[in-house]
Amino acid sequence: MFIHRYRIYSLWELAAVIFFDFVTSILFFPAFLIRFLRKKKIRDYSAERIKKILIFRTDRMGDLIMTLPAMKQLREYYKDSEIVLVSGIWNEEIIKRTSFQDSVLFWNPSWISRGEGSHSFINLCLKAWKLRKSGFDLAVDFTSDVRINILMFLSGAKRRVGYYDGGGGALLTEVIEEKNGHRVEQNLSLVSKLVDMDIKNQISLEGLIDVDDKECEKLKIQLFADNKINSAKGYIIVHPWGGRPVKTWNISGYRELLSKLIAEKKKTVIITGGKGESSFIEEICNGIDGVINLAGKLNLAELICLIKGSALFISPDTGPMHLAVALGTKSITLFGPSDIKKYAPYGYESKHHVITAAGMDCLYCNKIRKPPKRCFTKGVAKCMLAIKSEEVFNTAKKILKN
Repeated sequence: MFIHRYRIYSLWELAAVIFFDFVTSILFFPAFLIRFLRKKKIRDYSAERIKKILIFRTDRMGDLIMTLPAMKQLREYYKDSEIVLVSGIWNEEIIKRTSFQDSVLFWNPSWISRGEGSHSFINLCLKAWKLRKSGFDLAVDFTSDVRINILMFLSGAKRRVGYYDGGGGALLTEVIEEKNGHRVEQNLSLVSKLVDMDIKNQISLEGLIDVDDKECEKLKIQLFADNKINSAKGYIIVHPWGGRPVKTWNISGYRELLSKLIAEKKKTVIITGGKGESSFIEEICNGIDGVINLAGKLNLAELICLIKGSALFISPDTGPMHLAVALGTKSITLFGPSDIKKYAPYGYESKHHVITAAGMDCLYCNKIRKPPKRCFTKGVAKCMLAIKSEEVFNTAKKILKN
């Protein structure tokens, strides 16, 4: 059935997008016919032809990080082209530490913002319209969202490349098919449609975020002094929240894990998380002596430096996990509903370990945005609840020994 092409979970959103696609496919059919007749010219993505590129990656940290290898390939091929990245302000500290774009436009879509200050869709449309004077030769969207396809169209870019499964395919000049592989490889496959070069699937995330070691050390010294942390024996980080309840492990599991890690007395245990997760994390830490709770106290620059110097990073599937992979920090990730083929730590399997509940048929369902109520027991997804703290602890011990 044709509606299966869409990755949209809300019925009313799906209906709206199908209607939009029906109307635009009729309105833009003449333009499609012209593009078909001129396809050789319109699909000329050579470095001689493409001088200004607009890249959209407006979603959260993990998605941006998994796009960095593709951005690196674009930068290497289009050496003399101007590349402008459109991203949310929440990714600023990541972007400051990359070198694949010449400039950044910080647009904060209201449907992604978490209180950082947002722009309405109308506001973003006005911003995109103003870009028409810039004369972009190519616009690329890695997001798969009808709203981004509309923004690319309004920007006036001559060539617009993206996905149809979020809607708005009629507004594109090149439609990329969604695949079942890892998101890093999916993003690379988009680039492979544009550039004549050998793109290796096994491109690592590690090393794509530049960190000033001296600056980080200075920042950590101040951070440890302010919070009275003794880091002489090293430290590990536990980041409990998974971004959504369905991806988050249960409180008792975390408490058992923390108690065992503290009892080992080999590393300082630091807890990280956002301000909105403070009460959840306080409940985890309550009554466990020796745990350093920094949830809600760190900005992204401090978190980057803290993860960079950590002996081990433990979390569910979340953006900071992909950050740990990019920074070369050993990790343990707890997976339940997230599709492991798409979102697992990418590369270096010897450094990054995934733990799941064994023997569950519903694992990796990827029903993240709208999980069925039957998946939960007391607010915790059954596939996460079934993960054993003993297995997580034993894995951590083996990693720390090596």
